[in-house]
Amino acid sequence: METQKQKRVLVIDPESQTITESFVSSLEDMQTIVGGRIERAATSRDGHDLFVNEEFLLGDPTEKHFFGLPDRSLPLPLPYAGKAFIIGPVDIWGNSTSAAMSVSEAQKTLVWLTQKEAMLCAALATALHRPSESRKPARPNLSIVHGGSSVIH
Repeated sequence: METQKQKRVLVIDPESQTITESFVSSLEDMQTIVGGRIERAATSRDGHDLFVNEEFLLGDPTEKHFFGLPDRSLPLPLPYAGKAFIIGPVDIWGNSTSAAMSVSEAQKTLVWLTQKEAMLCAALATALHRPSESRKPARPNLSIVHGGSSVIH
C-alpha cells in the first residue's frame, strides 16, 4: 500500500523490454532506478514526467538498450537509452505525485529499439531540429493524446 511519502512510478527497462510498477520515496530511489543522476526527458500534457539517466547517450552505444517515444514533430520516435521511469505530475507545492498512467497505457506508447534504430532516430531528430539562419530552433512537442488520455510522447 502506498504511503504518503511513496510515489508510484512506472519503470521502463529496455534490456528486458518490460514496464513495471514500483514505488520511490527519495531522490536516491530514483537514481537507483536509472543507475545515476536523473534528468527529466519529457513531460506529457497531463504533467507525467519521463526521467532518464542524465548520461543516457554517452559512452559506447552497443552496450545500451533503447526505447523510443513518438514525437509529433518527427516521423520516427525519439530514442532513449537505459532504464527510465515515469512519475506523476508536480503538485502545487512543486513535488512529484504518483503516476496515474497504467502499465498497459505506457506499453502502448513506447517502442523497443535496436542500437541501429536508435542511432537512426537520433540522427534524424538532430537533422530535423537543427536551426537554420532563417528560423529559431524547433522545440519538439513531446506530448499527444492517446486513446483519450494524455501520455508521454
